[in-house]
Amino acid sequence: NAAQEAEQAEPDPEEALPEVSQEEIDERVGRPGVLDRFVEFTAAISKVIGERKPLKLITLNASSAQLEKLPSGKPLAANVILSSSAGRGKNYLCDAVARLLPEEFCFPFESASAKALYYVAGEDPEFLRHRWIYPNEAEGTDLLVETLRPLLSGGSARHVTVNKDASGRNVGQEFRVEGPVSVTIPTVRNKLDNQLQSRMLIADLKDYPGRVAAHSKAVSEQLS
Repeated sequence: NAAQEAEQAEPDPEEALPEVSQEEIDERVGRPGVLDRFVEFTAAISKVIGERKPLKLITLNASSAQLEKLPSGKPLAANVILSSSAGRGKNYLCDAVARLLPEEFCFPFESASAKALYYVAGEDPEFLRHRWIYPNEAEGTDLLVETLRPLLSGGSARHVTVNKDASGRNVGQEFRVEGPVSVTIPTVRNKLDNQLQSRMLIADLKDYPGRVAAHSKAVSEQLS
């Protein structure tokens, strides 16, 4: 039928990807200016008008999760609180960067319970290793503060609790989440948990002359 023919006609996404050799990848990554090229490509793909400095900051923030720990075990990742008024584009910029990163580099979410990361780690203790944690708003991390603080400072977090075994007896159980991770928290608030905030950079997404006009023009061009 027509639906089957249309499905067969659609190219396989994997087949559509161009073949790129490891030598070409190494050459492009090793060429000076890789951050600028990534940011410009991000802006072009997601139609970002201006905002190059915030895009650079978020890109460095996100990619720093890929850094190995120091010999002392301390993580090197940079972590950012991205603050601005509502509707300024915090999430749009983060989404633009996430769109170009491999899926396994990012862990976006909207909300989480206090011990959620530990229980996910019960299935895979390394599911957060070298991942950029990106909640939609600060409220998504309010219950995760006790998990995030040791993750950012030491690269891992440990939780000991009591659960019932198959026979109904109470037994001790330990969960461990392994990093390193990096975190971006977009928020309209000017204050988060004190100890968590002390582990993060604070960046204000400031307005600038002509922004509204430039954004309105870009929207109009897309609609037309």
